[in-house]
Amino acid sequence: MSNFNSGVNAPLPLTYPDLLCSPDVDPLGQETTSDLQNLIQDVFHVLQEALGSNLDDPNRGVGLYRWLSGTNVDLAALVSTIDSQLQDDPRLDSVSSQIVQEVGSIYPWTIYVNLGVNGAIIGLSFGWSSSTGLVNITPSP
Repeated sequence: MSNFNSGVNAPLPLTYPDLLCSPDVDPLGQETTSDLQNLIQDVFHVLQEALGSNLDDPNRGVGLYRWLSGTNVDLAALVSTIDSQLQDDPRLDSVSSQIVQEVGSIYPWTIYVNLGVNGAIIGLSFGWSSSTGLVNITPSP
């Protein structure tokens, strides 16, 4: 069990809409409807993308898939990699992540990420399995 904040989502206005791309481009070309949705989508992409794979920002990316089959030392390094990648986002005041192995769960790995935004904490959860890949499992408020 995690001590992370689960689903306390601060209301954020829509500053700049973005194309809805989580996990892939929306077939109807819909745009995001809030800055919170933009932020969640961006965190998802940072976790998913390998470092250097995004031509728009070659210094961004964690490449989660490569890490989760590693050792406990690798997993400890993954937490600091997630935190350092997300701390580069100017919208965030603080970042704290945790990775938990969930034995017998649909998602053998859960990645918890707490984001400090404008004095509020936004708790996100992402599940990962080899069959589903990365999935946003953050509970709705």
